[in-house]
Amino acid sequence: MAGIPKDWGVEIVSPSSGTASLHASAGHGASSLFDLQKWNGVVQISGTHARCMDLSAVITTEIGERRKEYHFSGRELHLRK
Repeated sequence: MAGIPKDWGVEIVSPSSGTASLHASAGHGASSLFDLQKWNGVVQISGTHARCMDLSAVITTEIGERRKEYHFSGRELHLRK
């Protein structure tokens, strides 16, 4: 990973069940993003099994007490080679 936006934290949970998870969160409200362009190209998956992965993404936004989740399948994600 390279280029993580300022005041953001990233945690990668290793696969105990064959599924790895990546979690990213802003330090506080001033770190919020108005679009996801700052994350473009930050996450790269490589290795011998990269082609065998079943990818998906869940993006959660929180503004005050309002919380919304956006679910994306691997087909909906824009993957670069």
